[in-house]
Amino acid sequence: MTKAVGDGGMLPEILAAYEREPEAIAVDVLFCGFGEQTALLRGGFADIGLLHGRPDLTGLDSEDLLVEGQVVVLPARHRLAGRTAVTLADLDGEVMPRWAGLLQDDAKGPEVRDAGQLMQLIAMGRTIAILPESARGYVGGDVVCVPVLDAPPTTMMIAWPEQSQSLALAAFVRAATSVSVHSQIPRDPDSAQTGHLA
Repeated sequence: MTKAVGDGGMLPEILAAYEREPEAIAVDVLFCGFGEQTALLRGGFADIGLLHGRPDLTGLDSEDLLVEGQVVVLPARHRLAGRTAVTLADLDGEVMPRWAGLLQDDAKGPEVRDAGQLMQLIAMGRTIAILPESARGYVGGDVVCVPVLDAPPTTMMIAWPEQSQSLALAAFVRAATSVSVHSQIPRDPDSAQTGHLA
């Protein structure tokens, strides 16, 4: 089974829960760029994807797993980096990235395809980004996260091709929803999450 990942820090626990399922099969983790998960699912290149936000789910079934607040990811030397929190108004005029493969009206910053590229561009001072709170686990050194108080919550969901009858896929969805019931993203700025951002 192959899956596209944007895991919100939950992937290790989901995989462990899935391995305990009687229908479990081997899982290949596919790391992909922003906005690529749904195309991989529709094209048959992935069986399950963990997605953030509200992407086009045409042809897919889904289940919400985690709702979390958002943070702005900034270079450590940015004027807002020392703040305990900001508002969206504080970010007016900042350069925001354009997410590859997604339509956006207002972003004029560099086009970003993956998390590694994004973090490097932020560290260089070329852009900032508003990301799910679980992004805290992927930053350090030259990049910091500050909560955005009035940013709408974002949802991480699991998605799969419509009308799939795979028992292994159903077992994975069961494991993921079971883990999501017990998951909570810490709001402590010093807390660390594990996993991979895609």
